Amino acid sequence: MRQSMDSNSDGNINRRYASGLSDELKQLLQPMTGYIHEPLLSLEEACELLINIVSRLLAHTAVFKKKLALIIFITASTRFINFL
Repeated sequence: MRQSMDSNSDGNINRRYASGLSDELKQLLQPMTGYIHEPLLSLEEACELLINIVSRLLAHTAVFKKKLALIIFITASTRFINFL
């Protein structure tokens, strides 16, 4: 029996894919078939095989992670201030 792409082996919805998304957006962001049970990897691990193909990939991933950390910090700070 084939399992739904948005559920895990217990039949529960995998929240890392569906949390807080509209139904229309969920349809657009469905994981690729057959990959829902793969473990989550760090960005560096996921890009490992592409390092020799994409110029300066590790530098790009480092910049992305720094920008993401800043966005998360600003978002969390704003939510904390609004909470007060």
